[in-house]
Amino acid sequence: MPQAIWDALPYVALVVGLVATMVLLVWGTARVRKRGSGGLGGVMAAYGEVWSPTSHDSHYELKEQEEKRAETGVPDGFAGDGVRADPRSPRG
Repeated sequence: MPQAIWDALPYVALVVGLVATMVLLVWGTARVRKRGSGGLGGVMAAYGEVWSPTSHDSHYELKEQEEKRAETGVPDGFAGDGVRADPRSPRG
């Protein structure tokens, strides 16, 4: 093989590596957008527990607040947007 090919080989390998990395990143982004993060929040919570215990506690407090908010629902007599329901209705 000519010497010029051997001289260019590291550059070709670098370009191929960069292209492969970009293709994997685009593929991964499309997959996450389509299917969701797939439990990445749990993995990050475990990482947060090790390096920052207060943020780990906050994560679980926020999660608990979200669950409580979902359980409470809307009070009787009010529409979903906070406006009083029709007073002539049986609930109003």
